Amino acid sequence: MEHTSLPPRPTAVIAAKVLELRKGRGWSADELAVRMTAAGVAWTRLVVTKLEKGYRQSISVEELLALAYVLDVAPVNLLIPWDDDVPCWVAGGLPAYPAKQVRRWARGWPASAGLPGGDPKRYLANTPPGEDDVVYVPENEYQSFMEGRAAELEEQIMRRLEERVTRRLAERNDIDG
Repeated sequence: MEHTSLPPRPTAVIAAKVLELRKGRGWSADELAVRMTAAGVAWTRLVVTKLEKGYRQSISVEELLALAYVLDVAPVNLLIPWDDDVPCWVAGGLPAYPAKQVRRWARGWPASAGLPGGDPKRYLANTPPGEDDVVYVPENEYQSFMEGRAAELEEQIMRRLEERVTRRLAERNDIDG
């Protein structure tokens, strides 16, 4: 009989990453607690230990943000596994998705268009306008840029940016119209 295990819940992912980062910095549980308290979230060594050993079933958004600040890591990188192919839990009634897909969704990357089953147009329409300014540059184009082919690549990048902005404006008009 085949055994399939469920992906770890978000709090377990956070706990494992906190433990890894804390130890990587050479901090004791008490040191992390002191830094959390200084950031405005009153933690003790016992709170850190309970989280890292899996005795806490949840953490608040405020705690997640303070941990990210104290550990100098993006909140999404505490919340979602770093291994791109690992199944990632989103909600109890949904299937697990690859961590890379969930990470892009959580970051609000316009290119992700949300998770399966969602409305990609609505997802994109609910992305802040400033997010449209981000354009992914493939590695080979970046290397060419660094080798002095800037003018040619700048034209390609600007064309891609104009296409994305035009597409986003049309999508927003479809939803609003």
